[in-house]
Amino acid sequence: MPDVINILLGLGHSAYGRWAIGVGANPTELLETDVKTGEMLWQQTRVRLKKMGE
Repeated sequence: MPDVINILLGLGHSAYGRWAIGVGANPTELLETDVKTGEMLWQQTRVRLKKMGE
């Protein structure tokens, strides 16, 4: 599907003991929130992708 990004949720903890430190990321930190309600905008967040070093 063009113009769509999919990011897996579920491994997004910051640390739960030595086995989990540095594993995964929390993609909800990328989501914008509604100014009035504070709710996360799950389907309305816009992003810009750019190629990083090789």
